[in-house]
Amino acid sequence: MIAMADTPHRPSEAHSASTTVEYEQGQWVVYLTVVFPDGVVRHEIQRYRSERQATIAARWFERSADRDHGDHPL
Repeated sequence: MIAMADTPHRPSEAHSASTTVEYEQGQWVVYLTVVFPDGVVRHEIQRYRSERQATIAARWFERSADRDHGDHPL
């Protein structure tokens, strides 16, 4: 179970970010999970028809989250 933070956060407040790819209802879904001091936020990013497309997209989203975090790598 993932606890959801109630307040919006800036990327610089995040402790870590990661992506996961899960199979749901015939599609591959990319989720972004971000850990903040007061909780965890999990977002569904996009659905894909193939696992390969979802895996490639997940890598790009995770790299982008690391870049947006600034000077402190996640």
